[in-house]
Amino acid sequence: MVTNELFITSWEEEPTHKKKIQLYTIDSLNPNRPKKDKVRKAAVFSRDAHSDPNSLYIVLRKGLCPNQTYKLVVNNTLEYYISNIEVETKICYTMLSKIELYFIKSYVVNGKKIDFGNSRHFRIYIDKSLDKPAR
Repeated sequence: MVTNELFITSWEEEPTHKKKIQLYTIDSLNPNRPKKDKVRKAAVFSRDAHSDPNSLYIVLRKGLCPNQTYKLVVNNTLEYYISNIEVETKICYTMLSKIELYFIKSYVVNGKKIDFGNSRHFRIYIDKSLDKPAR
């Protein structure tokens, strides 16, 4: 499990209720039967020191797995396919234990690869303009 937080940047719309956001896990063996995952929270940030302005913030109940393909549908009009999540693991030692940190290096949204280069991120950022019309 990598992250359970998604940001859709350049949102510039009213807040969306979490019931209007669906996330599906697409199994490679049976792509015609996607499994629905639950969304815990959805909010729109207008101005915040920790996020981009006008971003839709989505928190999922479970984290995303790097070897899975996901379909995110927002308001039945915007559709995003998220796949090929590359992860870097770093182990940090503390006084009594060790902590594994997972950083996202790159991922693919609707066929476009998003690469962070040498920087490290904990969340997935999707530009709103990368959407495909929902069927």
